Amino acid sequence: MNTKKDTIVSSYIYFDYSTGMGGESGWRFKNAPNVQVTARSTVPGTVLEVSADNISRDGCDIYCKRTTDTNTNIMWCAIGQVS
Repeated sequence: MNTKKDTIVSSYIYFDYSTGMGGESGWRFKNAPNVQVTARSTVPGTVLEVSADNISRDGCDIYCKRTTDTNTNIMWCAIGQVS
């Protein structure tokens, strides 16, 4: 994610339904899943916040704020029942 110093940056992610566990295709979440997010940074103390919002069965917004302009790797995991 391209971040800007002391600015909250957001990005929408789509949950990929093309292949599921075991290679089956066409799956979708029945409801909005539980989404966990975390940031990976080589400089301790520079990531102020990472969060997920507007979570639906199709995707969510991920927000990141840090104290530097460094690009940030955001890892996320969506867990929920699929149809």
